[in-house]
Amino acid sequence: MPKISIIVLVYNEEEYVSTFLDSLINQTLDDIEIILIDDSSTDNSLNILLDYAKKYPNIKVYHNEKNIGQGASRNRGLSLATGEYIGFVDSDDYIRNTMYEDMYKSVLNNNYPELVTTEILFVKDDGYANRDLEFLVIGKEKIINPIQDRSAVIFESPAVCNKIFRRDTLKDFYFVEDSLFEDISFSYTKYMEASKVVTVSRTIIFIEEI
Repeated sequence: MPKISIIVLVYNEEEYVSTFLDSLINQTLDDIEIILIDDSSTDNSLNILLDYAKKYPNIKVYHNEKNIGQGASRNRGLSLATGEYIGFVDSDDYIRNTMYEDMYKSVLNNNYPELVTTEILFVKDDGYANRDLEFLVIGKEKIINPIQDRSAVIFESPAVCNKIFRRDTLKDFYFVEDSLFEDISFSYTKYMEASKVVTVSRTIIFIEEI
């Protein structure tokens, strides 16, 4: 069983997807499953994904015969994922190469919490990709029980891209389909249901402002 399955929807991202994929394959955590769902792209995205899959056995590519949207594509990824934990990332962003290792260490240090979350840094380009980012010092972990402290959700991002979810907590739970901002209800519902959420400072996912 992989430690983490990372589910990625890709739709017409040929300009950004190589930078993103490089940040995934250069993760310092071993045993990661990368599930790429091509949502019937009309550009060269699918061919780029297939080229990466030929080089890296932990990358699995699935193609939607028609465009079904982000919620449905992520749900398809959920049905295919086999990892202990599941993460979701957007294909036009990129992540620090230690991000998933830092988050998985928090999993082990805190007796397998339902949810681990980290920070988001908004950037204008891919200037931080493949750089030594030791200046981003890992901060202390913060442990929250949202069931007891409902106010904690006020300070949490509604995004799913900065979180990993324990897979057994997602059984029969899916994204809303045919809707914008489908990650809000998914993220907040699982956050509020969790008895333990661990926040790891400065592991960082970079979101490009396009």
